[in-house]
Amino acid sequence: MREELFGKTEKRQVSVTGQILIENVAARAAKLTKAASDFHKNIHLYVSKNGKVIDKHAEPNPHFTSICDLTWSQGRRVVGFNLIYDYTMITGLNGVGSALKKETQLEYEFDVKEPDTLKQIVLDLEDGDITSSLEYLEKTRPPEEEALRKSLQTQMITDCIESGLPSYDRTVRHLRKYKSPFTEDKERAKRLVGALLLGKASKNDVRYRNLFDNTSRSTISKKMTSFFVPYEAPLKNLLKYGYRNVARIAELSNLNYGTNTCIVPNELPIGSYINVNHSAFACPILKEQCTFSNPPMRLICGHVVSRDAITRLTSTHRSSRNGARHSRHLRFKCPYCPRDQYIENARLVVFQRWRDVDCSQEEVELFQFLE
Repeated sequence: MREELFGKTEKRQVSVTGQILIENVAARAAKLTKAASDFHKNIHLYVSKNGKVIDKHAEPNPHFTSICDLTWSQGRRVVGFNLIYDYTMITGLNGVGSALKKETQLEYEFDVKEPDTLKQIVLDLEDGDITSSLEYLEKTRPPEEEALRKSLQTQMITDCIESGLPSYDRTVRHLRKYKSPFTEDKERAKRLVGALLLGKASKNDVRYRNLFDNTSRSTISKKMTSFFVPYEAPLKNLLKYGYRNVARIAELSNLNYGTNTCIVPNELPIGSYINVNHSAFACPILKEQCTFSNPPMRLICGHVVSRDAITRLTSTHRSSRNGARHSRHLRFKCPYCPRDQYIENARLVVFQRWRDVDCSQEEVELFQFLE
């Protein structure tokens, strides 16, 4: 056929079969060329769209600077080391935290329940072994036990499918030893066993595709870690909410909200929910945000209100009294509890800021009202 089609014969004519073959090949080549051209155009279209979006929203050099330098003073270095140490201990990196503490000679103590157990659970989950996690759930019986068991066993089976036969025997042993909650969720058990029998092909099967979630492993590890630590690391929250809001802060700087910095005394107009954290204190009485001229004041009973709120509460008493000797001992009642308060006992709450030279703990200064 090759000789028939491409042979160097001047007098020979192409047969009907050869002509049909040539036409079919030409049509197929034209079709492939058109498909390649369309694919090339689509790629250029999406690349162009992405470039326009990046040019519109990206800020390579934000017009604000951070005045926080952890290396400026010894106090700041200690605070920075403590932040990193908290983060390593909460995420289960006990070895890294211990090495950091030894290297920097920190005197900071972190209260972790059963640190060896936490370390073993984190390391086992990284290797796809859920034995230590299930044993801990069997011993402590937390309220989230059933949901965690489901997540652990699902993760174990998907890990077995992805790693192949070496972990198959271990998976079968786990399923035999820890049967619940499969006995209560038979439909889910059928799907998991079906995916296990199908093997790696189940990753592309529409029936089992949603079982392979890349984020489930880190979610399980964080949930198991939360049983051992008293709170979330501040550095973890800074990273979590900082990544979310740094773009919006850059937009504020472009609008000349701040000149050289976005660290301002008032609350930034960022409409994102930051859990229990808040960048400013709002007076519950006046429903106004506290400022430097109207700071928050802590009463003897522990409730906190603004300075203007205390001024309004005592204004009626102040007008009925004469003489300077009474103005410093005015008495009023707390708006939240019936306890009597004296104005001289109200304390100004001053939160230490990073721009200060020394990083001391939160300061509470005695504030005296003057006439």
